[in-house]
Amino acid sequence: MKNILETSNLKFNIPFIPQGGYSTKQEMCLAFITYYPKVELAGCYSMPTIPHFFHTFGVKQFYHYDMETVEKMFLKLSDSKIKKNNKTHHSNVANDDEAAILMIKNMAEYTVDETHETNNLFQDLMIQEPAEFQDKTFLDHLIDVPWDEPLLTRRVEETLYKGKHINFCRLSNDTLAMPPITSTFPNITE
Repeated sequence: MKNILETSNLKFNIPFIPQGGYSTKQEMCLAFITYYPKVELAGCYSMPTIPHFFHTFGVKQFYHYDMETVEKMFLKLSDSKIKKNNKTHHSNVANDDEAAILMIKNMAEYTVDETHETNNLFQDLMIQEPAEFQDKTFLDHLIDVPWDEPLLTRRVEETLYKGKHINFCRLSNDTLAMPPITSTFPNITE
């Protein structure tokens, strides 16, 4: 087994917050594990189970897809394309100028990486149930979530830290290296 650590432009103990400079992708360390015989392993990932993740945000069902199909879409096991909903999304915004301002405010913390995909499942999935979120995209629902509400943020933290996760690895040809495994991470405390 051979471990290779590649880093670029690491700066430790700097007395100020840097302005500008390299992007996060260029700045962070990338650890690669290679071994013989060579395996075309592109990466290993973990994410909350899809039904549990969406349930955390109160979503029960999407138009056109059950949760199992949505999970396959996230794992890229399904060639299903998102069906655009013919229902119109009614905005609370009065005109185009206000809509543009709202979009810019929502994008304040958004960055685009060079590898950013134009297809965003969160934007494409249209909520069917419950009725209070009906006909909203999941991304619009996330934007409207009261993130300053401690009960909600605690529930989201519990889901992300202690909930069941799907663990999977991809090969360089974008196929799964092995079947996904569902597990709960151990409770590690200091």
